Amino acid sequence: MGRKKASVVARIKNANKAASVHQQQALSKHAHLPVTATTSPSDDQSVPLSDMDQQLNVSHINATGVEEIMDRFVVLEELGLAPEIEDRVGDELELNESSMNESALDSFMLFLLKAQTEAVKRERDSKKRTRGSYTGNSIRTKQNHRLKRKQFVAAGGKLITDWFLASRPSTDSTTNPTSEPHLPDAEENEDLDTVEEIPRAHPVQTYDLLQDKLADPAEARARLDTILEEIKAVDKLVEVPTKSDAALNALRYKDRPALQKAAKALTDESKDRRIGLVLRTRITVMLGALNLYLDEYTSFTWRQSSFLAARSQGKGASHAQKI
Repeated sequence: MGRKKASVVARIKNANKAASVHQQQALSKHAHLPVTATTSPSDDQSVPLSDMDQQLNVSHINATGVEEIMDRFVVLEELGLAPEIEDRVGDELELNESSMNESALDSFMLFLLKAQTEAVKRERDSKKRTRGSYTGNSIRTKQNHRLKRKQFVAAGGKLITDWFLASRPSTDSTTNPTSEPHLPDAEENEDLDTVEEIPRAHPVQTYDLLQDKLADPAEARARLDTILEEIKAVDKLVEVPTKSDAALNALRYKDRPALQKAAKALTDESKDRRIGLVLRTRITVMLGALNLYLDEYTSFTWRQSSFLAARSQGKGASHAQKI
């Protein structure tokens, strides 16, 4: 490599000498100046440097060819004397790359937008195909329930709703209010404060009456066992089942919400002061039997619940059938 550089430098020097000689001859012919006048670069009649470079380049191209020009440029570049060339090709490449990057970015954004649209559409379609949780209140289920109720009634059964009647207006509302004198407020308050005794055909054995009898724990235990045996014997009584028994025995766990609603309605009716006292007493007994049947901690049947409600009034199994 060192020998090649030395040969290239020698060629450049020879080319420069030949070019200077040729230049001096050209100047002496056209300017009528002696050749020796232009040998010094400090003279006033020296030729401009650009013209000399142009002639030198032309003569060098004719002499050495393209290969020697390339070698000369390599040497000038190593010596730090190579001319600066604008990198227009690189700028054009950068512009092309930036335009290509922008187009690629636009296409990528369009691809993402299309993918998002398709994902939203698929999610919406999947929600349409997904069925919700079954609540047991479909149209077909309600139709089946109505059909079963009709068949049950046609077979002679009685629904739980048939046991309740619409409330009738009291006789007090039919009378003319102007015919009765208006009572003072004091008399009304006195009537509300008075406690009326409930008429009973048989005395009720309350805790106060049974306190002396239940003083002995053994006697109380024996009495409890007797009541439990009577409760178990209620269902074993040989009697002809009535329509009411058939309707009550047909009840299932699905009818429990309706029975709880009926118990709430009976509770409200038992507190209504517009109803007669005797009727409210009967409603209270019915409510007690219904609460015993709906109790989650016991397993009493309708007959047993009615029997316990009747015993609370001091009555027997015959009265339990009328509750």
